[in-house]
Parts: sequence; C-alpha cells; structure tokens
Amino acid sequence: MRSAVTPEQAGRLAEWVEGLPTPFTLTFRAGKIRTNDQNALIHRWFADIAKQTHSAIDQVKRECKFYQGCPILMADDPAFCAFLKHLKNLTLEEKIAAMDYVSVTSAMTTKQLSQMGDAMRAKYLPQGIHMTDPEGNR
Repeated sequence: MRSAVTPEQAGRLAEWVEGLPTPFTLTFRAGKIRTNDQNALIHRWFADIAKQTHSAIDQVKRECKFYQGCPILMADDPAFCAFLKHLKNLTLEEKIAAMDYVSVTSAMTTKQLSQMGDAMRAKYLPQGIHMTDPEGNR
C-alpha cells in the first residue's frame, strides 16, 4: 500500500504509476493510513486482552479483526464486502482462523483504526479487562 499526504508525495506516486507496465488496475481511497502509534496501541491491546483472558495473542487478534475490524471495513468498502462473501461457507471458527490471511488493520485509515479501538474498548472494558491507556501509556 502506498500513500501520499503531501503534494510532493502525490507527485512521486504519480511518477511511480506512470512507470508501471500496462495493463494494470489502480485502486485508491481518501484518508490517511493508520499511524505506527495506532498500530502499536492496537497490538498492545491484543496483548492486554490475551493476558487477562488467558488466551493466545494470535487468537485475540483474529477475533478482534473479525468482530470489531471487519464490520468497519465492510461499512466503507464494497470490495471488502464482496471478498468476505467468499468466506460464507466456512464455519465461524474457520472464518476467524482465516483472519490470519485477511488484511484488516493494515488496510484501515486512521479513522477506521480509531473506530476499531473504540469497538474493542466497548467490548472488553465492561468485562473488566484493563487496556493500556492511549494517553498515559499505562
């Protein structure tokens, strides 16, 4: 995934596109890609949840991607919805396991990843799960 947040970066991106061999398909969307800090916090929360629920971090990540992340991408991206329809014949467990191979958080904008974080907090905080404070990093 490539992004441009300044006119100079957009120019370099345009030059890169001009240099691609044809034919090709280009897809773009508005919005800033997630930040490294956001990504680190979400992964910290996966670890917080895993530790307190005695679950494997990878399983927590899969479940959060499926239950909290996929609905956010589905609301904003018809192509993502179409892709997920290919999983319809899988069991719930198989769909969750498939999250290892589906880009969810890495495909999100800063706004979408913030929404996912909010959804995770809404699910886990009422269960008494402590999640690292994004402001205090506690």
